[in-house]
Amino acid sequence: MGLPIEFEIVQFVGFVLSVAFHLILLFFIHTHATKQFGSYKILMASFSIFSIFYAFVEILTQPIIHISGTGLMLYVGGPLSKVPLEIGHLLAAFYCSSFGLCVLFLSAHFFYRYTAVCSPRLLKMLEGRKVFRLFFPIFSLGFLMFLDISWFGEPNELKMEYLSDSLKTEYNDDIYTVGQISAVFYKKTRITEDVPYNIVDRKNLGNFTLIIKKSFFL
Repeated sequence: MGLPIEFEIVQFVGFVLSVAFHLILLFFIHTHATKQFGSYKILMASFSIFSIFYAFVEILTQPIIHISGTGLMLYVGGPLSKVPLEIGHLLAAFYCSSFGLCVLFLSAHFFYRYTAVCSPRLLKMLEGRKVFRLFFPIFSLGFLMFLDISWFGEPNELKMEYLSDSLKTEYNDDIYTVGQISAVFYKKTRITEDVPYNIVDRKNLGNFTLIIKKSFFL
């Protein structure tokens, strides 16, 4: 079943507006940004281009997030919901890493601004096309993020069994037929205390958090 139709309409309207506004921004950057902007003009344009790319990724995957108890999952909806499960898993991981790349791009903006205000001499290292040096840590961390999410988010029998009933109740979807990333951090029992059984999920969530934090030290 997926999301109700009204949510899909809102998502599509957001997609159209996002693409339209960023195309307008690109036009103004190209026609009105003076030479005083320097290399920052390239950063602004690159962020808008990536935002348009991200908007297409989101509208194609139409991700649905489901949380129940100590478990969570994100699965692919929309036009790509019928792809093979292995591809759906990679698409879900790619969507999450694309979202993380937005934060990494913003970190590059903050780094450039800080350099311009506090260490203007260093701007010589980012003049012209040299500003593309900032893209190397952005996409490197983004790729690490994708690998990390793909690994710890890979579904298994324990995760799917834990989340299947609640997903069927909330969205009327079969967890065994949707491409997904999922995690269950510990399992509650009525007899004993909470028993952590999925150390991998906890560890890799920590790795994901560290990658985001590193973006602020570009």
